[in-house]
Amino acid sequence: MLGGGNTAMDCCRSARAGLGGADVKVIVRSGFEEMKASPWEKEDAMHEGIPIINYHVPKAFIHEGGRLVGMTFDIVRAEYDAEGHRKLVPTGEPEAFFECDEVLVAVGQRTPSRGSSARRASRSTAGACRSSTR
Repeated sequence: MLGGGNTAMDCCRSARAGLGGADVKVIVRSGFEEMKASPWEKEDAMHEGIPIINYHVPKAFIHEGGRLVGMTFDIVRAEYDAEGHRKLVPTGEPEAFFECDEVLVAVGQRTPSRGSSARRASRSTAGACRSSTR
């Protein structure tokens, strides 16, 4: 599962309980405290045995023989400037690889606004990437 909001938490829990996913992980670009999900949503996922892996930025989907076999991630850390703006900086650690045959994506997107915060719009994109040979 890629994403750290409430939709991502619902999707990972559904993948585990409702769809029988044996090895479900949540992988997010942010730190645990910065995740958009409500505290109880994160706690419920962890109590159901779903790990939340922080500070991993998706790099590539890995395919073999036309089939999804995993993903690679850059490992980063957060740095903040004087105004408090976050920037993700590579740690220099080797990229991480996670085996998988499906990836659920539940990431929010915010449209940049000009002027008033009333013009802000956000949307959540939820979907699934599946291996074509399953």
